[in-house]
Amino acid sequence: MGRVLAVSLILAACSACAQASDGYAEARNASRAAYQAGDFEAALAHARDMATHRPGYPPALAAVARTEARLGRAEDALATLIGLAEADVAVDVSGVADFAGVRELPGYARLEMLQSALMAPAGEHSVAARLDDPGFVPEGIAVDAEGRLYLGSIRYGRIVRIGSAGVETFAASGASGLASVFGLRIDEANGLLWAATAMMPQAVDFDPERAGASGILRFRLADGAPVDAHWLPEDGAEHVLGDLIVMDEHLAVATDSAGGAILELDTRTGRFTPLVEPGRLESPQGIAFDPRRDAYFVADWGGGLHRLERASGRLERVEGSPGALLYGIDGLYLHGGDLIAVQNMSQPHRVTRIALDATGHRVVRQDILARALPEFDEPTLGTVDGDTFYLVANSHWNRFGADNRLQDPDSLTGPTVLAIPLGE
Repeated sequence: MGRVLAVSLILAACSACAQASDGYAEARNASRAAYQAGDFEAALAHARDMATHRPGYPPALAAVARTEARLGRAEDALATLIGLAEADVAVDVSGVADFAGVRELPGYARLEMLQSALMAPAGEHSVAARLDDPGFVPEGIAVDAEGRLYLGSIRYGRIVRIGSAGVETFAASGASGLASVFGLRIDEANGLLWAATAMMPQAVDFDPERAGASGILRFRLADGAPVDAHWLPEDGAEHVLGDLIVMDEHLAVATDSAGGAILELDTRTGRFTPLVEPGRLESPQGIAFDPRRDAYFVADWGGGLHRLERASGRLERVEGSPGALLYGIDGLYLHGGDLIAVQNMSQPHRVTRIALDATGHRVVRQDILARALPEFDEPTLGTVDGDTFYLVANSHWNRFGADNRLQDPDSLTGPTVLAIPLGE
């Protein structure tokens, strides 16, 4: 895959996610069916409906551009693509037959110039750690008070600790049922590492009998010994607890990326209580809690940024400022009242700082911290340590084939953790 996102990939973004009830999925399915049937006018109308339901959403606008081009409206398609580029989204149409007419326009050179500028690396950063294991497929990351990094593997289902003494296995695959490792959080006060885990088909030790299993496990920081494990009840549905935050010694709040829910775990009872019912969100990923605003902020990968009021349970979409792009957020973290977001839906992948108004209902501004870095190969989760953001730069999620096997793992780089300064 090229560094600029292929139009076929962006059009398919999140097609397998939970179906949130905002009308977008219906419009997308109708546009796709009309396109396949050769009714391109209807396909365009439905694609525009997609963009109405989710203003500025890259897959919707890419669908509009493709259908405009297919109808011979090359100038309109070019204008749509330039609008995307001006919003920091580069869509590669160089090898797509539908866009042949667009590539012949004099204005196509401007699109190429804008996209080239977007793909130029930007942002101060340094390499904090790099492992010599291309097949690791990292996702979750945490850092303890001693500055040691903890890195979880999707493919191997284990957690490693990286410190001055080198790399050691902190929690082995299968410990308390540990499978593919997603979000990690450290509770220094109680000497615990919390880990979200799920049985994923991309894992080398995938167990079909445990498919759909997902839970939250705790390990002792001192030696990695398992403390307890809490699994979602088996209900026949797919679940992936993708990230979590620790509220106190007993409570954690997690996103169920496959189920479209936000769940609170009480380790005293082992019960998961929905704060957001399944299916209300499309693919919730990162989550942060702001005590000053008394609200959770949830990254719905395809549905944008949401605010969940803790007292009332009211869930609302955060209003974006002009030019803000709030889709495709994977990791989400709080720093000084702002949100740090890792965005990996459209190219260029990036890390941004999102400043909110006093209530957290509206974005005031969005600034680029890092973009199109050479180490990026689908960045995912991170962790804030003081004024430094540690980021998993190369998860390699995009390198799995249709058979869930990692394609040519020896050609990949080992897990790379970047340190990005956040300022005071």
